[in-house]
Amino acid sequence: MGALVLPFGGVAPVLGHDVFLAPTAVPVGRVALGEVASVGHAAPQRGDVHAIEVGAQSIVQDGALVGIGARVEFEAGARREPPPER
Repeated sequence: MGALVLPFGGVAPVLGHDVFLAPTAVPVGRVALGEVASVGHAAPQRGDVHAIEVGAQSIVQDGALVGIGARVEFEAGARREPPPER
């Protein structure tokens, strides 16, 4: 079973070359996953309010929700949200 990749507000996620998505990794809306990025189980990428970018060769482990640049790794259960708008 492949991962669910969902558009939101008419915008679909963009997946780079050789991206790995676990079956329960669900990119939604304004999400960009760089080349050879990996997203683990229960790690939804919600691009419904803010754009989410997972850079090339980055790893998002199980249960993480992020939106940052390239070549980073998040441990299981990590969470990073955008700062509040001013």
